[in-house]
Amino acid sequence: MRFRFAFSKRECYTVKQSVFERLRKNEGMSHAAGAVLFPGGAAVTGCRKRRSAVKADPSRAETAVMEIKPEKGVEMANSEDVKFQHDFIGNTGRTAAESAETFRRTEHPDAQWYPGAGLGMFIHWGIASVAGCLDLSWGMVKSPPGSAEKNVARYGLPARGLHVSPNHYWALAEKFTADRYDPDKWLRAAAAAGIKYCVMTTKHHDGFALWPSEYGDLSTKNYLGGRDLVGEYVAACRKNGLKVGFYYSPPDWHMDRDYMNFSRDPEHPVLGVDYTPVTLKEKTPEHEEELRRYRRGQI
Repeated sequence: MRFRFAFSKRECYTVKQSVFERLRKNEGMSHAAGAVLFPGGAAVTGCRKRRSAVKADPSRAETAVMEIKPEKGVEMANSEDVKFQHDFIGNTGRTAAESAETFRRTEHPDAQWYPGAGLGMFIHWGIASVAGCLDLSWGMVKSPPGSAEKNVARYGLPARGLHVSPNHYWALAEKFTADRYDPDKWLRAAAAAGIKYCVMTTKHHDGFALWPSEYGDLSTKNYLGGRDLVGEYVAACRKNGLKVGFYYSPPDWHMDRDYMNFSRDPEHPVLGVDYTPVTLKEKTPEHEEELRRYRRGQI
């Protein structure tokens, strides 16, 4: 599981480092990662102790300061890896820099709490956590040789370069128990850290829905005895006074598995669900309509 922290303003926030340590060490969680979700593409680039503040006020000895540099976020968003991922899922529109130029904040009355919300958290989780060494969804896309080493050096996350075949990845659902899933415990700690809202990945590109969906055959309805992990998350948010957010990915690689190339390795240009060479099917209007009905139904 990956926890990402987001900010709704271009400001520095101080948080109790001891709270973040509790989040990192929490059962059922492999690591915590810092990230910023600014419309303009800002990014958290470091977390350090502010020694001058500690010297002036010893009570702040456990305070960490996160520095936010918008230009670094644009650089990351325009990186080769991000561009590949956006192209792969069909998001081939404007660059982050171009989006930042024309961005306008929504004026919808129900969204006006966000600019003043401050610190937020993103829970990025799914069946990939069973393996403990795979990136969510992207762990089924075969990478070029050396990708794991490159991503360890760049991100410190070895999972970014590891992969298994799609059929192997989806089989992880049979071992997905969520036995240490405790959103109330996590969000109680998050609220204590000053977090005001949370966003959860309800379904990523891999197609596995974390609630018992009536649509498709890859959700907790078919696994975990119909347990509603999203419902538990919502209840925990409301119990701990956090705004509720959902991430839902329209691309669905399980539904599209017969039409997709699961390789970005130039030595294996077109691979299917078992990492064997295949000739991809042509998408039909009937398949596209089935996808639209499926997405509308889930949303």
